[in-house]
Amino acid sequence: MGEHVDLGELITTELGDQLRILGASIIADEGKALFSSLPSSTLRIAMRIGREMLSVSGIGDYSVKKLKNSSLIVMRISDPLVLALEGQELEGVLISLANRLASKINEALGQEAPPVEGTQARQVAPVAASLTPNAVPELRPGSAEVVLDGNTIKVLRAIDGSSDVASIARATGLGLEETKAIISHLVASGLVALTKVRPEVEAPKPPALPTRLLLRPVVKERVPTKPIRPEDLRHLEKIVYVLDNRFKSREEALSAISPSDELLVFILNNINDGLSALDCIRMAIAEGLAENPHAVLAALESLRSMGIIRRKGEKRTARHELERSLPSTSTSVLLLGRM
Repeated sequence: MGEHVDLGELITTELGDQLRILGASIIADEGKALFSSLPSSTLRIAMRIGREMLSVSGIGDYSVKKLKNSSLIVMRISDPLVLALEGQELEGVLISLANRLASKINEALGQEAPPVEGTQARQVAPVAASLTPNAVPELRPGSAEVVLDGNTIKVLRAIDGSSDVASIARATGLGLEETKAIISHLVASGLVALTKVRPEVEAPKPPALPTRLLLRPVVKERVPTKPIRPEDLRHLEKIVYVLDNRFKSREEALSAISPSDELLVFILNNINDGLSALDCIRMAIAEGLAENPHAVLAALESLRSMGIIRRKGEKRTARHELERSLPSTSTSVLLLGRM
């Protein structure tokens, strides 16, 4: 009996700071209470559930019983012992406390602690013939006495009133037949009801490919531009553009053009960095703003014709005279200095 007294002291010590725990009990395989701080009415319920668990459940399995103002957890913690724990806590908290207490008790007795989730298979009710993969289970209000192992808890957590049996099997990682067996057991115990069957919906057929998509798209052939000669590139490297004297800042110059023209905006943002025409070409093409040097040269001369930029060292004529004297191509404009 000294061993039993030690267990009582262990339980009292472990639960001493748990103010919402109302009592605990250790029940042996003969259905005898070795220690109990439960009220007599609760102890009778715990002993009845404990005797049933000792005959049909595995180590680590537990049963949840809703009482009037509390919950009762009855857990099989070893081959000969069942632990009962009553409290006004959430069931998850009580289960966690019961697992911790079970580990302490088994450690004191020199036995292996029970697993958190039951690993032994338990007997379940036969699968109802009407339980099809597209049946939708729902939790029922009220209380029931049922042994909850790890897989049963997984299934209960997955039941949301909209998922069918097949979806629950996928969500829990259990096989379809095992999931059906667990749900059948829960239906038989009164915890779960089958209220509806999700209609089987055929997978939609892919839409027919429109005829116009089968036609080969017409790609406009790009006319190649005339490449710039190496000697011309060397000349472009010597040409540097700067803001015209009429503009005091880049911001003022930017306000004179449309912000939607990305190439012109890019040129003005870099124009005062001492970049040559060749530098502008390389940077604009690298940024994906132009496909060839001619487009960049045309943009440079467009800004020059508007009087926004000028060549460094250039003596500007009147704006209208400059516009009238523009050559037909921007490349020829930049190469005027060589003629």
